[in-house]
Parts: sequence; C-alpha cells; structure tokens
Amino acid sequence: MIEKALIKRRFLRALPSYEKKAFVQKEMAYVLIEALSFKNFYSSVLEIGAGTGLFTRLFINEYDFDFYIATDILDSCAFFFHKLPVYFLVADGEALPFKGEIFSLIVSNATFQWFLNLKKTFLTLKKLLIPGGILAFTSLGPETMKEIRQTNNLPGLLSFDEILALRPPGFEILKAYSFKRVLYFKTPLEALAYIRETGSMGSIRSRWSLREFKLWSRKYETLRNKKGLPLTFEPILMIWRKK
Repeated sequence: MIEKALIKRRFLRALPSYEKKAFVQKEMAYVLIEALSFKNFYSSVLEIGAGTGLFTRLFINEYDFDFYIATDILDSCAFFFHKLPVYFLVADGEALPFKGEIFSLIVSNATFQWFLNLKKTFLTLKKLLIPGGILAFTSLGPETMKEIRQTNNLPGLLSFDEILALRPPGFEILKAYSFKRVLYFKTPLEALAYIRETGSMGSIRSRWSLREFKLWSRKYETLRNKKGLPLTFEPILMIWRKK
C-alpha cells in the first residue's frame, strides 16, 4: 500500500539534493517538454507534483500561457516558486480544489506513480480540462528500481498497458511510449544514497536488519558489470487530448 505520509517525509528530506541528483526525473522533464511542442501556447496550465520547479522552469522558458498554477503536496516547495510567474498552491493531486472545465493543459512529471487511485484521478482531471484540453504526464513503470526492491508488487508502478487501460472514454492518444534508463554505482550504499537523495524510495520499505542488508548487498553485487552496479528506471510518457 502506498503511504503518502511516508512519501511526504522522504521527499521533504530530499528537497535540498533533488535537482543535483535526479538525473532520470530531469530527463523525463525534458522529454515531456519536447512532447508538448506541437503547440506553443497553453492558455491555462495546472501542474501536479511541481516539487522544486524543475519542470515548471523549463515550461515557462519554452511556452506562452495566460496563467499557470503549480501544485505540490509539500508546503515547503513554495520556496522554489517565489520568483516564478506562476501561482503555487499546496494541494494533493488526488484531491484538487477545482471544479469545472478550467484548464487547457494539465501536466505532471514523475508524480503519478505515487497516487493511490490513478483511475479516479484521470476521471477527475478530464472534468477539469476544456474541450480539446491536454493531459500530459510522465510516470514510472514496474521495471523501476527492480534491483533494489524486496517485492515485485508495488501498486504505484503501473505498466504502460495498465496505464493505457485506465484512460477514460473521451481521451484520444496523441503520444504514448516508454523507455528505460540505467544508472550505475560503485557500491550498494552509493545506490541507496542516490535513492534517498532523490526521494525515489517513496513508500518502499527501507528498514532492513543488518542480516537483510548483507543478503541484499551480496545479491546486488551479482549484477555488477564493467560499468558498475545497475539501477533501472522505466519512464512512461502519455499525451492525451479531451475530445
């Protein structure tokens, strides 16, 4: 079960180091920016899970808009938006305080994998889009951090096909694809430090006994190659348009 309170604590701890360390999430932001380039103006924008403003800054440098609301579940993220021409709102992306067809673009980078009920979220977001409005997002698939996890059954890491199956009627697919990125580390502890410094552990159990850690380390070492110890990420991108 995804524990949002734990996710909040881990991302709060990771905020100072996030942008220096989150290489994959940064690439996902650039990919999402490029995927939106079929237009150069989005009148009303809602960003979910804005975090440190990594995607936000890229967007406002590339596209024109009338107004932009950036939301995040952490109130500490407000600090990163003081000098940006956007409104920042503390809000859970699964409990947004909006009603009616408001936005021409709803966008989210590397956030939906932390949601409890993505099907319900998609239905809600569709209602907030104007006709012709765009829902654009990246998420992470089930191959993500497979080398670290102690279980293969993490509810938030939905596959490409599972996410597509949740698409509500009335959304047409403009773009949809997935890819993989592998990072390499010198030691098991370095890999764990990376995950901690980016908040990527989310609600995955991290309290291991010394015996469990040693067993996992030995198992992880069997994956070592010339580049080091691998850590896999599986980004998924979707661009849907409301008919």
